[in-house]
Amino acid sequence: MLDPIKNFAKVTVSTGYDASATSIVLASGDGAKLPAPATDGAFNLVWWNSTSYPDPADDPNKEIVRCTARSSDTLTVTRAQEGTSATVKNLAGRTYKMILALTANTMSDINLGKLAGLTLDPTGRNLKTWWNFEDFVGLTNPTAGTWLTHVAGTGAGTTPVASTNLRPGILQLSTGTTTTGRGAIRMNGYLNQFTFGAGVYTIEIDVYITTLSDGTDTYSLWFGMGDDTTAEPTKGVYFQYASGTSANWYRCSATASTYTRTDTGTAVVAGAWIRLKIVVNSTGTSAEYFINGTSVGTNTTNIPTGGVIGILSAVKSAGTTARTFNVDWIWVHIDLTTSR
Repeated sequence: MLDPIKNFAKVTVSTGYDASATSIVLASGDGAKLPAPATDGAFNLVWWNSTSYPDPADDPNKEIVRCTARSSDTLTVTRAQEGTSATVKNLAGRTYKMILALTANTMSDINLGKLAGLTLDPTGRNLKTWWNFEDFVGLTNPTAGTWLTHVAGTGAGTTPVASTNLRPGILQLSTGTTTTGRGAIRMNGYLNQFTFGAGVYTIEIDVYITTLSDGTDTYSLWFGMGDDTTAEPTKGVYFQYASGTSANWYRCSATASTYTRTDTGTAVVAGAWIRLKIVVNSTGTSAEYFINGTSVGTNTTNIPTGGVIGILSAVKSAGTTARTFNVDWIWVHIDLTTSR
Protein backbone atom coordinates (compact mmCIF):
# COMPACT_ATOMS: atom_id res chain seq x y z
CA MET A 1 0.00 0.00 0.00
CA LEU A 2 1.03 3.59 -0.51
CA ASP A 3 1.75 5.61 2.60
CA PRO A 4 -1.23 7.65 3.85
CA ILE A 5 -1.57 11.27 2.81
CA LYS A 6 -3.24 14.30 4.34
CA ASN A 7 -3.54 17.89 3.17
CA PHE A 8 -1.57 20.67 4.93
CA ALA A 9 0.13 18.19 7.25
CA LYS A 10 2.87 20.48 8.54
CA VAL A 11 3.62 20.42 12.26
CA THR A 12 5.90 22.19 14.73
CA VAL A 13 8.28 20.24 16.95
CA SER A 14 7.94 21.41 20.55
CA THR A 15 11.60 21.35 21.56
CA GLY A 16 15.09 20.39 20.39
CA TYR A 17 16.31 16.80 20.02
CA ASP A 18 19.59 15.00 19.57
CA ALA A 19 20.46 12.60 16.75
CA SER A 20 19.25 9.49 18.60
CA ALA A 21 15.82 10.65 19.83
CA THR A 22 12.89 8.57 18.59
CA SER A 23 10.02 9.94 20.72
CA ILE A 24 9.17 13.40 19.39
CA VAL A 25 6.66 15.77 20.99
CA LEU A 26 4.86 18.25 18.76
CA ALA A 27 3.24 21.57 19.57
CA SER A 28 -0.10 21.11 21.29
CA GLY A 29 -2.81 19.99 18.86
CA ASP A 30 -0.47 19.44 15.92
CA GLY A 31 -0.67 15.65 16.12
CA ALA A 32 -4.20 15.74 14.72
CA LYS A 33 -2.85 17.23 11.49
CA LEU A 34 -1.13 13.93 10.70
CA PRO A 35 -2.52 10.50 9.75
CA ALA A 36 -2.94 7.89 12.48
CA PRO A 37 -0.39 5.09 11.90
CA ALA A 38 -2.51 2.59 13.85
CA THR A 39 -5.32 2.79 11.29
CA ASP A 40 -3.82 4.54 8.24
CA GLY A 41 -0.32 3.04 8.24
CA ALA A 42 3.17 4.44 8.78
CA PHE A 43 4.44 7.43 6.79
CA ASN A 44 7.56 9.50 6.20
CA LEU A 45 8.09 13.10 7.36
CA VAL A 46 10.69 15.71 6.39
CA TRP A 47 12.23 17.31 9.53
CA TRP A 48 14.14 20.58 9.20
CA ASN A 49 15.14 23.97 10.68
CA SER A 50 12.33 26.20 9.41
CA THR A 51 13.71 29.40 10.98
CA SER A 52 16.92 29.42 8.97
CA TYR A 53 15.61 27.55 5.93
CA PRO A 54 12.02 28.25 4.81
CA ASP A 55 12.60 25.63 2.10
CA PRO A 56 13.59 22.30 3.71
CA ALA A 57 15.62 21.38 0.64
CA ASP A 58 18.13 24.11 1.59
CA ASP A 59 18.78 22.83 5.15
CA PRO A 60 22.06 20.84 5.15
CA ASN A 61 20.81 18.93 8.22
CA LYS A 62 17.37 18.05 6.88
CA GLU A 63 16.26 14.51 7.65
CA ILE A 64 13.51 12.13 6.65
CA VAL A 65 12.03 10.08 9.49
CA ARG A 66 9.33 7.40 9.46
CA CYS A 67 6.44 7.82 11.86
CA THR A 68 5.32 4.39 13.07
CA ALA A 69 3.06 5.43 15.96
CA ARG A 70 1.27 8.51 17.27
CA SER A 71 -0.27 9.14 20.66
CA SER A 72 -1.95 12.54 20.60
CA ASP A 73 0.97 14.93 19.97
CA THR A 74 3.79 12.42 20.54
CA LEU A 75 5.32 10.63 17.56
CA THR A 76 7.42 7.48 17.52
CA VAL A 77 9.84 7.71 14.62
CA THR A 78 12.62 5.78 12.94
CA ARG A 79 15.48 8.10 12.09
CA ALA A 80 17.62 8.53 8.97
CA GLN A 81 15.24 7.34 6.25
CA GLU A 82 15.66 7.43 2.47
CA GLY A 83 19.41 8.02 2.52
CA THR A 84 19.37 10.93 4.99
CA SER A 85 21.39 11.05 8.20
CA ALA A 86 20.19 11.46 11.78
CA THR A 87 21.27 14.95 12.86
CA VAL A 88 20.91 17.16 15.92
CA LYS A 89 17.80 19.34 15.78
CA ASN A 90 18.58 21.61 18.72
CA LEU A 91 20.09 24.94 17.61
CA ALA A 92 19.23 27.77 20.00
CA GLY A 93 16.54 30.15 18.83
CA ARG A 94 15.47 27.90 15.96
CA THR A 95 12.06 26.38 15.26
CA TYR A 96 11.97 22.91 13.75
CA LYS A 97 9.09 21.64 11.70
CA MET A 98 8.02 18.40 10.07
CA ILE A 99 5.96 18.05 6.91
CA LEU A 100 4.21 15.13 5.21
CA ALA A 101 5.48 15.67 1.69
CA LEU A 102 6.15 13.80 -1.54
CA THR A 103 9.47 11.97 -1.23
CA ALA A 104 11.43 9.52 -3.37
CA ASN A 105 9.89 6.67 -1.35
CA THR A 106 6.40 7.67 -2.51
CA MET A 107 7.44 7.76 -6.16
CA SER A 108 9.20 4.42 -5.80
CA ASP A 109 6.06 2.85 -4.33
CA ILE A 110 3.99 4.18 -7.23
CA ASN A 111 6.47 2.78 -9.72
CA LEU A 112 6.28 -0.59 -7.96
CA GLY A 113 2.50 -0.64 -8.32
CA LYS A 114 1.54 -0.34 -4.65
CA LEU A 115 -1.62 1.63 -5.40
CA ALA A 116 -4.65 0.20 -3.56
CA GLY A 117 -2.61 -2.70 -2.21
CA LEU A 118 -1.42 -3.81 -5.65
CA THR A 119 1.98 -5.52 -5.63
CA LEU A 120 3.57 -6.41 -8.95
CA ASP A 121 6.37 -8.89 -9.45
CA PRO A 122 9.25 -8.01 -11.83
CA THR A 123 7.24 -9.27 -14.82
CA GLY A 124 4.32 -6.95 -14.01
CA ARG A 125 2.03 -9.65 -12.60
CA ASN A 126 -0.15 -8.94 -9.57
CA LEU A 127 0.36 -11.92 -7.26
CA LYS A 128 -1.02 -10.41 -4.04
CA THR A 129 -4.61 -9.44 -4.80
CA TRP A 130 -7.46 -10.96 -6.78
CA TRP A 131 -10.91 -9.60 -7.44
CA ASN A 132 -14.01 -10.21 -9.48
CA PHE A 133 -16.57 -7.50 -10.16
CA GLU A 134 -19.66 -8.81 -11.91
CA ASP A 135 -21.95 -6.06 -13.17
CA PHE A 136 -24.30 -8.38 -15.11
CA VAL A 137 -24.31 -6.13 -18.17
CA GLY A 138 -25.58 -8.25 -21.08
CA LEU A 139 -25.53 -11.40 -18.94
CA THR A 140 -28.73 -13.44 -19.24
CA ASN A 141 -28.47 -17.04 -18.08
CA PRO A 142 -24.85 -17.52 -17.01
CA THR A 143 -23.63 -21.06 -17.61
CA ALA A 144 -19.92 -20.28 -17.92
CA GLY A 145 -17.50 -17.81 -16.43
CA THR A 146 -17.07 -16.73 -12.83
CA TRP A 147 -20.78 -16.79 -11.84
CA LEU A 148 -23.20 -19.59 -12.75
CA THR A 149 -26.96 -20.03 -12.61
CA HIS A 150 -28.08 -22.71 -10.13
CA VAL A 151 -31.89 -22.89 -10.18
CA ALA A 152 -34.53 -25.58 -9.72
CA GLY A 153 -38.31 -25.78 -10.23
CA THR A 154 -40.89 -24.77 -12.81
CA GLY A 155 -40.22 -21.27 -14.08
CA ALA A 156 -37.09 -20.78 -11.95
CA GLY A 157 -34.29 -18.93 -13.70
CA THR A 158 -32.16 -15.82 -14.15
CA THR A 159 -33.27 -13.05 -16.51
CA PRO A 160 -31.95 -9.54 -17.27
CA VAL A 161 -34.40 -6.76 -16.41
CA ALA A 162 -34.54 -3.11 -17.42
CA SER A 163 -31.50 -1.16 -16.28
CA THR A 164 -31.42 2.41 -15.00
CA ASN A 165 -28.97 5.26 -15.47
CA LEU A 166 -27.29 4.31 -12.18
CA ARG A 167 -27.58 0.54 -12.57
CA PRO A 168 -26.57 -0.49 -16.08
CA GLY A 169 -26.87 -4.25 -15.59
CA ILE A 170 -29.53 -5.94 -13.44
CA LEU A 171 -30.05 -9.70 -13.21
CA GLN A 172 -33.30 -11.05 -11.78
CA LEU A 173 -33.42 -14.38 -9.95
CA SER A 174 -36.74 -16.22 -9.72
CA THR A 175 -37.68 -19.16 -7.51
CA GLY A 176 -40.36 -20.23 -9.99
CA THR A 177 -43.74 -21.60 -8.94
CA THR A 178 -42.70 -24.97 -7.53
CA THR A 179 -43.22 -25.15 -3.76
CA THR A 180 -39.54 -25.97 -3.26
CA GLY A 181 -38.25 -23.84 -6.15
CA ARG A 182 -34.83 -22.23 -6.05
CA GLY A 183 -33.39 -19.09 -7.63
CA ALA A 184 -29.62 -18.93 -7.15
CA ILE A 185 -26.25 -18.01 -8.59
CA ARG A 186 -22.89 -19.25 -7.38
CA MET A 187 -19.26 -18.87 -8.30
CA ASN A 188 -17.65 -21.43 -10.56
CA GLY A 189 -15.39 -24.04 -8.95
CA TYR A 190 -18.07 -25.33 -6.59
CA LEU A 191 -17.08 -26.30 -3.03
CA ASN A 192 -13.36 -25.59 -3.06
CA GLN A 193 -12.55 -22.07 -4.20
CA PHE A 194 -11.53 -20.12 -1.09
CA THR A 195 -9.43 -21.05 1.94
CA PHE A 196 -9.31 -18.42 4.68
CA GLY A 197 -6.30 -17.55 6.84
CA ALA A 198 -3.75 -16.08 4.41
CA GLY A 199 -5.32 -12.69 3.70
CA VAL A 200 -8.47 -10.57 3.85
CA TYR A 201 -11.50 -11.88 1.94
CA THR A 202 -14.39 -9.54 1.06
CA ILE A 203 -17.70 -10.15 -0.69
CA GLU A 204 -20.29 -7.42 -1.34
CA ILE A 205 -23.58 -7.09 -3.24
CA ASP A 206 -26.39 -4.70 -4.12
CA VAL A 207 -29.60 -6.74 -3.99
CA TYR A 208 -33.30 -5.84 -4.29
CA ILE A 209 -35.95 -8.02 -2.67
CA THR A 210 -39.25 -7.64 -4.48
CA THR A 211 -41.55 -9.30 -1.92
CA LEU A 212 -40.89 -10.43 1.64
CA SER A 213 -41.38 -14.02 2.70
CA ASP A 214 -44.71 -14.75 4.42
CA GLY A 215 -46.79 -17.62 5.71
CA THR A 216 -48.28 -18.33 2.26
CA ASP A 217 -45.21 -18.06 0.05
CA THR A 218 -42.27 -18.78 2.31
CA TYR A 219 -38.60 -18.75 1.37
CA SER A 220 -35.14 -18.39 2.90
CA LEU A 221 -32.35 -16.25 1.45
CA TRP A 222 -28.58 -16.59 1.88
CA PHE A 223 -25.76 -14.38 0.62
CA GLY A 224 -22.04 -14.64 1.28
CA MET A 225 -19.41 -17.34 0.98
CA GLY A 226 -20.62 -20.89 1.52
CA ASP A 227 -20.67 -24.46 0.22
CA ASP A 228 -24.31 -24.84 -0.87
CA THR A 229 -27.10 -23.05 -2.73
CA THR A 230 -29.78 -25.75 -2.36
CA ALA A 231 -30.18 -25.08 1.39
CA GLU A 232 -28.42 -23.27 4.19
CA PRO A 233 -24.65 -23.76 3.82
CA THR A 234 -23.04 -26.33 6.11
CA LYS A 235 -19.93 -24.15 6.19
CA GLY A 236 -19.48 -20.53 5.35
CA VAL A 237 -19.92 -16.89 6.36
CA TYR A 238 -23.17 -15.39 5.12
CA PHE A 239 -26.28 -13.32 5.72
CA GLN A 240 -29.55 -15.16 6.27
CA TYR A 241 -33.16 -14.09 5.93
CA ALA A 242 -35.61 -16.72 7.17
CA SER A 243 -39.00 -15.22 8.01
CA GLY A 244 -39.94 -18.23 10.14
CA THR A 245 -37.08 -17.30 12.46
CA SER A 246 -37.06 -13.51 12.30
CA ALA A 247 -37.96 -10.54 10.13
CA ASN A 248 -34.35 -9.36 10.54
CA TRP A 249 -31.10 -10.16 8.81
CA TYR A 250 -28.96 -12.72 10.62
CA ARG A 251 -25.17 -12.84 10.44
CA CYS A 252 -24.12 -16.46 10.25
CA SER A 253 -20.98 -18.57 10.28
CA ALA A 254 -20.84 -22.33 10.02
CA THR A 255 -18.39 -25.20 10.17
CA ALA A 256 -19.46 -28.81 9.57
CA SER A 257 -23.11 -27.89 10.22
CA THR A 258 -22.29 -26.24 13.54
CA TYR A 259 -23.73 -22.74 13.42
CA THR A 260 -23.35 -19.29 14.89
CA ARG A 261 -26.43 -17.24 14.03
CA THR A 262 -26.87 -13.74 15.46
CA ASP A 263 -29.79 -11.37 14.91
CA THR A 264 -28.42 -8.09 13.52
CA GLY A 265 -31.48 -6.15 14.65
CA THR A 266 -31.81 -4.79 11.10
CA ALA A 267 -35.11 -5.59 9.42
CA VAL A 268 -35.19 -7.06 5.93
CA VAL A 269 -37.03 -4.66 3.64
CA ALA A 270 -38.64 -5.10 0.23
CA GLY A 271 -38.78 -2.58 -2.57
CA ALA A 272 -35.35 -1.01 -1.95
CA TRP A 273 -31.75 -1.72 -2.86
CA ILE A 274 -29.73 -3.20 0.01
CA ARG A 275 -25.94 -3.36 0.18
CA LEU A 276 -24.56 -6.36 2.07
CA LYS A 277 -20.86 -6.91 2.76
CA ILE A 278 -18.82 -9.51 4.66
CA VAL A 279 -15.11 -9.16 5.47
CA VAL A 280 -13.11 -12.14 6.75
CA ASN A 281 -9.93 -11.04 8.54
CA SER A 282 -6.43 -11.99 7.42
CA THR A 283 -6.07 -14.84 9.92
CA GLY A 284 -9.47 -16.35 9.13
CA THR A 285 -10.63 -16.03 12.72
CA SER A 286 -13.42 -13.46 12.40
CA ALA A 287 -15.97 -12.15 9.92
CA GLU A 288 -17.46 -8.65 10.08
CA TYR A 289 -20.86 -7.97 8.53
CA PHE A 290 -22.11 -4.69 7.04
CA ILE A 291 -25.57 -3.54 5.91
CA ASN A 292 -25.70 -0.37 3.81
CA GLY A 293 -22.19 0.54 4.93
CA THR A 294 -22.79 0.13 8.67
CA SER A 295 -21.20 -2.67 10.67
CA VAL A 296 -23.80 -4.94 12.26
CA GLY A 297 -21.33 -7.06 14.21
CA THR A 298 -18.55 -9.62 14.02
CA ASN A 299 -18.64 -13.41 14.29
CA THR A 300 -15.62 -15.13 15.82
CA THR A 301 -16.93 -18.68 16.17
CA ASN A 302 -17.50 -21.37 13.54
CA ILE A 303 -15.48 -19.55 10.88
CA PRO A 304 -14.64 -22.25 8.31
CA THR A 305 -11.08 -22.74 7.13
CA GLY A 306 -12.16 -22.92 3.51
CA GLY A 307 -13.98 -24.89 0.86
CA VAL A 308 -16.41 -22.02 0.17
CA ILE A 309 -17.42 -19.86 -2.78
CA GLY A 310 -19.59 -16.83 -3.41
CA ILE A 311 -23.31 -17.63 -3.26
CA LEU A 312 -26.69 -15.93 -3.50
CA SER A 313 -29.62 -18.29 -3.05
CA ALA A 314 -33.34 -18.11 -2.35
CA VAL A 315 -35.11 -21.41 -1.64
CA LYS A 316 -38.88 -21.74 -1.19
CA SER A 317 -40.55 -23.97 1.38
CA ALA A 318 -44.23 -23.11 0.80
CA GLY A 319 -46.50 -21.57 -1.80
CA THR A 320 -46.77 -21.58 -5.58
CA THR A 321 -46.14 -17.91 -6.36
CA ALA A 322 -42.72 -17.12 -7.82
CA ARG A 323 -40.55 -14.81 -5.74
CA THR A 324 -37.97 -12.60 -7.48
CA PHE A 325 -34.73 -10.87 -6.45
CA ASN A 326 -32.72 -8.34 -8.48
CA VAL A 327 -28.93 -8.16 -8.36
CA ASP A 328 -27.08 -5.08 -9.63
CA TRP A 329 -23.53 -6.22 -8.93
CA ILE A 330 -21.37 -8.54 -6.84
CA TRP A 331 -17.78 -7.83 -5.84
CA VAL A 332 -15.33 -10.39 -4.45
CA HIS A 333 -11.84 -9.31 -3.34
CA ILE A 334 -8.86 -11.16 -1.87
CA ASP A 335 -5.83 -9.33 -0.45
CA LEU A 336 -3.18 -11.87 0.53
CA THR A 337 -0.99 -11.06 3.52
CA THR A 338 2.08 -12.23 1.63
CA SER A 339 2.37 -12.07 -2.12
CA ARG A 340 2.65 -15.38 -3.96
